[in-house]
Amino acid sequence: MVFCPDIFLIGAQKAGTTTLATLLDSFPNISLSRPKEPHFFTKNYHLGFDWYAKCFDNKDNILIDASTSYTQAFLSNPEAHAESPLMGVPERIKAANANAKFIYIVRDPVDRAYSGYWHAVRVGDESRPFEEAIRATSHYLDQSDYAGQIELYLRHFKLENFLIIRLKDLNQNPRETLARCASFLEIDHSQIPDNLNSEAKNVSYRYNKTGRVISKILNERGIFKKLTKQAKKTLPKKVYLRLGNLLTQEIPDMRKETRAELRQKTEASVKRFEAISGVRFQ
Repeated sequence: MVFCPDIFLIGAQKAGTTTLATLLDSFPNISLSRPKEPHFFTKNYHLGFDWYAKCFDNKDNILIDASTSYTQAFLSNPEAHAESPLMGVPERIKAANANAKFIYIVRDPVDRAYSGYWHAVRVGDESRPFEEAIRATSHYLDQSDYAGQIELYLRHFKLENFLIIRLKDLNQNPRETLARCASFLEIDHSQIPDNLNSEAKNVSYRYNKTGRVISKILNERGIFKKLTKQAKKTLPKKVYLRLGNLLTQEIPDMRKETRAELRQKTEASVKRFEAISGVRFQ
């Protein structure tokens, strides 16, 4: 019998997973994986279940793997990406734990795609203007196609195994949202923490001129991601945030024409997701 947690916070990327995971981790009988996103069933499956087990402390608790890569399957052209580790995730989880449960937090699909684009820019994976990138790379909208992503899971798990949450509800009613999570996880509601102010936020920002120069140099040397992760772990929080403020600025608003175009492109998926889950974004 292989090790496998019972609960997965499967995304969506840039939809509040970090905030929700941190809040859930504050429950006394819940343990989040370390790191928060082990990406075992995607990028690290080759490392084996013994490696996976080491990502979790206190095996007697409810264990949660919060890897957003679990809902990043290529939907637009799956045949061309058949060998990608992002494909076949529900099957691998089903083989390890047929009774797994899933929490799926989602946000407005157009806003998520835009935030996902700027995340890719920050980590050095994207350099094209948004309009060019979104037309050339379907993966931005694939990750916002919540219907398509969850349908892959529903081939292997029942809908009752899923709790779907809107980022909007988490932001506006965190206690009520955690109460829904508690019911889903069969946890006593009295364990909901009194202080629900999570310091872990999914923040959208871009680099300013200085930040772009530094990130470009570090990306060319292949050490940008490593250094930023190390800085976050080792620097005092105030120092890390101050450094970030020196190198970043707010992202610009999306062009109205682009937003209207993406609204039209995502309309069918949004309606399908509403039919599946009952979740509405407007």
